[in-house]
Amino acid sequence: MRFAALAASLLGTVVFGALIAYGAGFIPLFALCGILGAIGIWDLLQSRHSTRRNYPILANIRFMLEKIRPEIRQYFLESETDGVPFNRSKRAIAYQRAKGALDKRPFGTQQDIYRDNFEWINHSITPHPIAGHDFRVTVGGADCRQPYALSLEFMQALLLNFRHEGKRAIEKVARNQPAAYLKILALLVPREMQIEHTNRIKQMTDEEIEQAIEAIQTMLAARADEAAKVIEGTAEPAALPTPNGPSPEAAPEATLEPTKRKPNRLMMEADTAVGPKERKPRQRKMPSPASA
Repeated sequence: MRFAALAASLLGTVVFGALIAYGAGFIPLFALCGILGAIGIWDLLQSRHSTRRNYPILANIRFMLEKIRPEIRQYFLESETDGVPFNRSKRAIAYQRAKGALDKRPFGTQQDIYRDNFEWINHSITPHPIAGHDFRVTVGGADCRQPYALSLEFMQALLLNFRHEGKRAIEKVARNQPAAYLKILALLVPREMQIEHTNRIKQMTDEEIEQAIEAIQTMLAARADEAAKVIEGTAEPAALPTPNGPSPEAAPEATLEPTKRKPNRLMMEADTAVGPKERKPRQRKMPSPASA
């Protein structure tokens, strides 16, 4: 298949060369096939381009199409809003203004205004002159010791870089250098910021305090009414029966009689064996007159 075009051109040269004797109309076809055959043989013998050597005649057609590719894309494939740096719509405006023709196109626009990151410029109702061209913002107010001008373009570049690499960088710093990570967090807090403890009760007015006291008293009274329970009646004493004891009817009688304790046999035998111990009065020694 690679040499099909070369073989066809050589075969056509031989066939159309033989048919010239029957008519002069075969001369252009013979010349065309002869030229293509010569180009194919040259492509096959040359060593500069491997594509032409592997695909004689067909490689030249490819190179020719690549050469006219911009024109094909511009006139047949490209839309009005494609193309860089200037699309066909912008070039048409430049051509019309150069010719002095009307460059306005009514009935809206051909651009997709609902796509992401679509930008446009509106006319200002109250125009105001721009103070500077570098679009800087002063960071720090009247209480700041060292205010400085910050470029919005620089901040935008930092923002774009942070969106791509910020999360991974923060995770790496927090994992490898926790002390530096905490220091960065501390630097994010403004130095002018002060933490003050305020007493809300001291800031209240007399009317607010009186209203708060009345609300607390109302709440306490409502809780007392819910918790209080009034029981009407006469309280009567009741005694619980002891285990293996007398019945409740015999309990009053049992309480009037003295309790009889069962004698301890072991203690009685011990008292009998030892005998009762008599208590002897202790004699005190009187001091002598000499020691007095």
